[in-house]
Amino acid sequence: MLIGKIIKLKRIEKELSQKELGVKIGCTKSYVSLIENDKTEMTEEMKEAISKVLNINFTQQSLLDEQEESCKVPFIVSSAGGGYELQESNCITMSKAELNGINCNNVVCTQIRGDSMTPEINDKDLLIIDTEKNPLIDGEIYVMNFENQLYCKQVLLNINQVILESFNPKYPPVTLQGQEKDKLNIIGRVICQIRKRV
Repeated sequence: MLIGKIIKLKRIEKELSQKELGVKIGCTKSYVSLIENDKTEMTEEMKEAISKVLNINFTQQSLLDEQEESCKVPFIVSSAGGGYELQESNCITMSKAELNGINCNNVVCTQIRGDSMTPEINDKDLLIIDTEKNPLIDGEIYVMNFENQLYCKQVLLNINQVILESFNPKYPPVTLQGQEKDKLNIIGRVICQIRKRV
């Protein structure tokens, strides 16, 4: 993993925006972006400032350890036909500890849109999704493709029915049965979220 990716991961873990990190280390938001994308060489003074704020050890072995303990999580977008497409060029890096032992190859993420799941999940929160095809668990939150749209809903299982529940009471539940259930493509179970900073 490149140094910039490690810095980005640590910044996200500390819930800092690029601008906030820039203020703490004495540079601009655009310079932080260059660092995170490995498009500039950092001075020793800059490394020291980042090390203090983000608690990063810039020794070679420490960076190798970070690489072994993290994985890239690609974003997904809805695709025609009820599936989804990976955006390999757009990834976030997460530590394997954050994934609680889930295989990195089974994890994707998406950014939520709308307010149907507030107050638990808010507009623009990032959702981390386990795509391993396990049986649905009653009461868990899933991301799904239904009629070529991505949705995030709590899944409630009833006899011969799947109920898609929103947390926001403005949105009534959707009950699927018979052939309607066949149109539902479960992408995966939400295992964690990263809240958008206000």
